[in-house]
Amino acid sequence: MKKQNIAYVKHPVSKEEVNKIRADGFKVVDLKFKPSSIGKDDKVFDGKPKPKRKAVKKKESSE
Repeated sequence: MKKQNIAYVKHPVSKEEVNKIRADGFKVVDLKFKPSSIGKDDKVFDGKPKPKRKAVKKKESSE
């Protein structure tokens, strides 16, 4: 069985980013679980997380 490469990512992370990283062949794991030494093919994404989207209130229609 082939070892799956791991991407240690600072959470929270959007579903779009997770899907993009998985498409590159990586398993996504929270950065706080990164061991002191990682595999040669593993990556670390510790960039600033993107802000979460805010819910938009729908305007009530006047009938």
